[in-house]
Amino acid sequence: MVGQRYPQLEKRFSRSLKFSLDIDDRYYRMNTRPNYECKLYIGSVHHRTNKPFFQPDVEVFCGEVQKDYEFIVPIRITPTTFISSTNYREGGWEIAAIDYPKLDFSPKQIRLFMLHLADKLLTQFKQNTICVIDNETIEMIT
Repeated sequence: MVGQRYPQLEKRFSRSLKFSLDIDDRYYRMNTRPNYECKLYIGSVHHRTNKPFFQPDVEVFCGEVQKDYEFIVPIRITPTTFISSTNYREGGWEIAAIDYPKLDFSPKQIRLFMLHLADKLLTQFKQNTICVIDNETIEMIT
C-alpha cells in the first residue's frame, strides 16, 4: 500500500523495526512490531440482582484498576451484543488492549493485565463468566 501511494518509498522501506520516511518534505519516524491484541468480553447485567449496569460504570472501574496496577495498559471499550438463538440477547462490551508501539509491554504483560482486569470485573459486576481472548488462546474466567 505504501508503494502505491508513495512509489519512492518502496526502495527505502526496510525490514527493520524502526525506520523513517521523508514524504512531502515532512519527516516521519515509524516504529513497527508484530501485532498483538488481547480482548475480554463482559455482559451488562449484574447476575445477583439482574439489574443492568452501564458503560460509564465500566469505564470508571477500568480506570481504577489501571491506576492500581503496576503499570497502565491502555484499553478500548466497545459496545457489543451477545445473541444465542432467538431466546437470549444481552448487551455488553468488548474491552481490548493492543501492543501499542509507543509503549514497551510484552504480549505476556498485556495478557496478564487483561486477566487481572477480567478477575476484577467479574467480582465488581457479579458476572458468571468473562472470556479473555488473544491471537492464540481463549480463557473463560468463572
